[in-house]
Amino acid sequence: MKILHFEYNYRLEFDADIQNQQFQLRCIPRVDNHQKILEIDYSIQPIDQVTRLKDGFNNSIYVGSSLKPHNYFSFIVKGKIAIDYSQKFPKEKSFSIYKYITPLTDFDKKIEQLANHYRRLDDYQKCISLMHQIYRDMTYAPGTTSIYTTAKEAYALGQGVCQDYAHILISALRYLNVPSRYVAGMMLGEGASHAWVEAYVDEHWLGLDPTNNKLVDEGYIKLSHGRDYRDCVIDKGRFTGNCRQRQFVSVIVKEEE
Repeated sequence: MKILHFEYNYRLEFDADIQNQQFQLRCIPRVDNHQKILEIDYSIQPIDQVTRLKDGFNNSIYVGSSLKPHNYFSFIVKGKIAIDYSQKFPKEKSFSIYKYITPLTDFDKKIEQLANHYRRLDDYQKCISLMHQIYRDMTYAPGTTSIYTTAKEAYALGQGVCQDYAHILISALRYLNVPSRYVAGMMLGEGASHAWVEAYVDEHWLGLDPTNNKLVDEGYIKLSHGRDYRDCVIDKGRFTGNCRQRQFVSVIVKEEE
């Protein structure tokens, strides 16, 4: 077991006032068999109201509004969490929704060929082999893709970021009828948020990080899961105003000494 301290800082700056902002934030670590929140605190500015709810995937979210004119929006979530992958648990639940493709995870001939190469393996080896192969086939290249890039487009390009690696692996696994889901979270170190995959194997969810070519361990903090990126957007909302905006994100995760 590891005790991790985390801090997620997010700030939007606008070059003119906006108003009537409605927001939805998925920035609260999940509680499950492997994660337990020990401490948590948050700050959202400016706000008129905020409520903590659950979305359709049982992810915790802050939903609220900032109605008066303002030229920035920020939130900070920090706390302490216990991560433990050493214990065995009774079978976990899966849902048929994780078997079906989405627009971001649809496959084409190239992804089919990738997946078919490992079709005869058992499900665990399919997951591991596909993770290794995607890591070899792709080059990590920020700025080459966007939040709208599909698995097909990213794999054809051969470049992308963690979101793309995750979508490609999900696409290949779903083609092979292995239920899989997208995970948004954080990992040890300093930088930004991270994305990986969970595949349902032997009645348990197996965490796979194709960007770093490794199984998920106690250095990862899970925030949310869903069918693809769109179900796990950390900051989602809308506002009234005519302006340009700049976004700043800083994530720090440290192990307790």
